[in-house]
Amino acid sequence: LARAGYDVVVPESQGCCGALHAHAGDLERARELARHNVSVFGGSGEPFDAVVVTSAGCSAALRELEHWIGTDGKPLAGNVRDVLEFLDAVGPRLALSPLARRVCYDDPCHLIHAQGIAAAPRNLLRAIPQLELVAHRNPEACCGAAGIYNLTHPEMSAQVLSPKLDALAEAAPEIVATANPGCAMQLAAGLAGRGIAARVVHPIELMEEASRGAART
Repeated sequence: LARAGYDVVVPESQGCCGALHAHAGDLERARELARHNVSVFGGSGEPFDAVVVTSAGCSAALRELEHWIGTDGKPLAGNVRDVLEFLDAVGPRLALSPLARRVCYDDPCHLIHAQGIAAAPRNLLRAIPQLELVAHRNPEACCGAAGIYNLTHPEMSAQVLSPKLDALAEAAPEIVATANPGCAMQLAAGLAGRGIAARVVHPIELMEEASRGAART
């Protein structure tokens, strides 16, 4: 974001968004966390143009703050942008060096279904020179992580994951990119269990690597 020309502020007092607490049924604690973040990001000082989030589950939760805590949550909720959505919307402002990688992108449910963001990650990855973006069967299907579902229902979660691992094995990528940490952990564990060597990254990691290389030149 800084290389693209933005002033990036990271408030030290920000906290967890509360998504996992809400998934676990602890709505009281989730609302406490939501109110804290509203005070941090909406407090005194110059207002932010956008609150940019790198976790699809967190950005989905933050966009629902009005439903969690009422009208106090509306300003922050309306300002939240997933980092991939944000960079795609503002257009090409980054110089990118080539990355010769074969990459599969897998859609997190909290990004594609909860927020309707599907094209932005793919647009950004395609903008990286020499990166080969390969599709796999049904990337929109759930990987089985589903918040804390892989912890509370591990056997069913593994069954949900299995066909996705089959599809990724067929596509044979070097890298699997996904935009939610729960999905990344689920996919990484599943791929390792199958003996598939592909590593799992957030798409923004590839954007950062490509822009860092361009900055050096």
